Amino acid sequence: MKKILFVFLDGVGIGKKKDSNPFFKKNFFISKIFNTLLKESYFDVDGVFAKKLKATNGIDGIPQSATNQATIFTGIDCVKYYGGHKSGFPDKKLKEILKRESIFLKLKNLGLNAHFSNGFTPEYFEGKRKRLSVTTLSSVYGGDKFVSIFKIPERKCLFHDFTNISLNIYGYNFPIFDTLTASEVLIEISKNYHFTLYEFFLTDIAGHSQDMEFALTILELLDTFLYNLIFLSKKEGITLVITSDHGNIEDLSLKPHTKNFVPFIFTKNGGRSPLYEVSEMKEITPGILDFFKK
Repeated sequence: MKKILFVFLDGVGIGKKKDSNPFFKKNFFISKIFNTLLKESYFDVDGVFAKKLKATNGIDGIPQSATNQATIFTGIDCVKYYGGHKSGFPDKKLKEILKRESIFLKLKNLGLNAHFSNGFTPEYFEGKRKRLSVTTLSSVYGGDKFVSIFKIPERKCLFHDFTNISLNIYGYNFPIFDTLTASEVLIEISKNYHFTLYEFFLTDIAGHSQDMEFALTILELLDTFLYNLIFLSKKEGITLVITSDHGNIEDLSLKPHTKNFVPFIFTKNGGRSPLYEVSEMKEITPGILDFFKK
């Protein structure tokens, strides 16, 4: 059975090497990919393929989360549909698109099972969370169910802060995961589904903070986590896909998002995957659907 583990990173662009770019402050694995993509059209080393995608989607303005994420997770050019860039959470207009075109729904209609692996806090189950993200709505419209953070000890979900440190700061008492444990948990979850989504958005928070020390702390964890995922996914025959919606953390001199290209990375598991043909954000969902059809 073909499987995809889709790791969505919020706010990660490919920026030039300069003092405000934390990716080049240390010898990060992912920085090697980004450095190649600054010079070349693609990266292809040791079973990992990467290219860069335009975050503006051809529309003037600063790329934003709602429209770009909706584009990624529907295959519809939602920036063009919306008439510009929409920040934050989807409004009624974008929700209508997600309800009809969500990747979770499209996979379900192909007879495939798709799952959002992030753990959700009690406020989601109690209906106190009034605004839902594109990723959350995409999974809901596809019939997926929230998994409670209380399933973390059973390794049934992973919090967006995969270490669980932030949860414990707020009074919970969950085991602290190192990057290897977190990556193993996510791989184990993804074995049960055709398509598994995991969202990491501390990169966007760090970018908006403009705090280099905070950004480096986040990237040190994320870089090792992604490296582990690449190794484990290839070992298990799972195709790992990594991308982002817009730039942010790669230029801490700016508080808003950047117009930089974003990465599109996947692991190769033999043959010519339709994922090679992805050249725009709107082609990601069709590429994934074609991956399962072939």
